[in-house]
Amino acid sequence: MRLHRDERGQTIILVALSLPLLLGFIGIATDVGALFKDKRTLQTAADAAAIAGALNYNPGNPGTSVTAAQNAAAANGFTNGVNGVVVTTPQTPTWPASNYLGQPGYVEVTITKPESTIFLALFGYPSVTVLARAVATTNGPGGGTIYALAPSGPGALSVTGSLNVQGGGIVVDSNDDNAMTVTGSVNASSIGIVGGCSTCAGVTTPAAIPGIIPYSDPLSFLTQVSAGGSCTSTFNATGGTVVLFPGCYATFNETGANVTLSPGTYVINTTTASLVGGTLSGTGVTFFINSGSLVINSATMNLSAPIGGNLNGILFQQSNLDTNDASIIGNASSNLQGFFYFPNNALQLTGNFGTLYAGFVAKSLNINMPNQTVNNYASLPGVTSPIISAVLVE
Repeated sequence: MRLHRDERGQTIILVALSLPLLLGFIGIATDVGALFKDKRTLQTAADAAAIAGALNYNPGNPGTSVTAAQNAAAANGFTNGVNGVVVTTPQTPTWPASNYLGQPGYVEVTITKPESTIFLALFGYPSVTVLARAVATTNGPGGGTIYALAPSGPGALSVTGSLNVQGGGIVVDSNDDNAMTVTGSVNASSIGIVGGCSTCAGVTTPAAIPGIIPYSDPLSFLTQVSAGGSCTSTFNATGGTVVLFPGCYATFNETGANVTLSPGTYVINTTTASLVGGTLSGTGVTFFINSGSLVINSATMNLSAPIGGNLNGILFQQSNLDTNDASIIGNASSNLQGFFYFPNNALQLTGNFGTLYAGFVAKSLNINMPNQTVNNYASLPGVTSPIISAVLVE
């Protein structure tokens, strides 16, 4: 009878019976963990692909966006058609629950990939398809307003006076401890500096952030306008009324004249382009400085950049091969709309302008303005910023 009541060894039997179940749970947890890891990797690739697609979005040529998205996915290890990977980029979002279902200008990327399992195969799931999806767009507001591109040296951005940047940020690429200097005050959406600013404490709103990652030239994609082989047009006006037409100008000088500019691109190919006093008016115009210095001294400028096309939003552009500095002395009656792009030289802004919807991208900027407001160009109704900023929305 005592043998029937002996319970020794029961624990071993229970452990032996439950061991397969415990190993099964461990196996399932291992498979599920691996699938979650794969999902995270897949999501990173989908995010990158959506942003690349949005940056290359062209409603007239959807294939450009698709190619860019698939290339970005491949760069992250997921090539369409390889190892069961499927990268889908419809012309507009097709996910039924998407907030942007069917809306143009939003790039949706879906990536699927079958992943093999080990323990789940015992339950009839030898593989599980992992899916990741992302939506990106460039339909949001434009990016920064002021970019100083010099990678080193003090005073890459120097501000004297009161500068108020509405709706945009400031980026200074110099790694110098005094990359930005302020004598007065600066207000912007954000202020980021690769190096530092010893004079920014208490005079910038918000506080300038040092030590950011270097930012590449946001307008480096712009087309270089050719001066052509017959740059023979001349413009020399002192007083009077003049109507100008697009072309390549071997001389470009104005003193006290009333000048109307027809829409188009004005290529300046001279030692010095000088505009002193007078009035310049025009819509849809771009000044392309192929060679020489640009000097504008108190001229009243009522100018707006083209809307659309290769020079969308560009009011002044300097050739990549021209290293001459530019100087613009403002006039309080001026109304300027567009970007000032001087990637290889210093741009000096002095005095005050009137209404300014603009952006400034230059190797270095010296801003000496008693009290100037710069509105982000992208906040102007009916325009799009030439600086493309893609954002993930889903």
